[in-house]
Amino acid sequence: MQIGARLVHATIESGRISESVLEILGSNRLCSIATVTAAGQPHINTAFFVVEESTLSLYFLSDPASLHAVNLHGNPHAAVTVFHSQQIWGDSLVGLQLFGSAAGAAEAVSATAESLYRQRFPAYQEWFDSLDAKAKASFRSRFYRFVPERLKLLDEARFGEETFVGCAIERP
Repeated sequence: MQIGARLVHATIESGRISESVLEILGSNRLCSIATVTAAGQPHINTAFFVVEESTLSLYFLSDPASLHAVNLHGNPHAAVTVFHSQQIWGDSLVGLQLFGSAAGAAEAVSATAESLYRQRFPAYQEWFDSLDAKAKASFRSRFYRFVPERLKLLDEARFGEETFVGCAIERP
């Protein structure tokens, strides 16, 4: 699938970048989400994520009382990294850094997020569907939507050794 957003780089064609980004996002299940506390201190969290390829939005499930969720409520700016943690030093490396903002997903996109999450994580679907009505009603976690504005990509096999590709993300 092609990303609905346009990835803008001065010399590298958007399609090549999109292909790499989608491969990285599709082959990894965990991301690290960096936020900032009200006191200006950094905080990082790891979460399972899904991607809505048409918008290049990432969704993750989290408790609204968690520190990163509280941070996002006060300051929506966030950074996300996605990479395979078992890469071997000296091999062709690959990873993705995304910079943008995140917030609790609006009701209109929460259904999309949940559908994507259920598809990607069948164990979540089985677990959630096994809950009784009372447990489902008291389930505190909700979906958060991260919308990147720019990214930095490392895909040495595609773009060359130690070549970091930075680009803006334009949406229609």
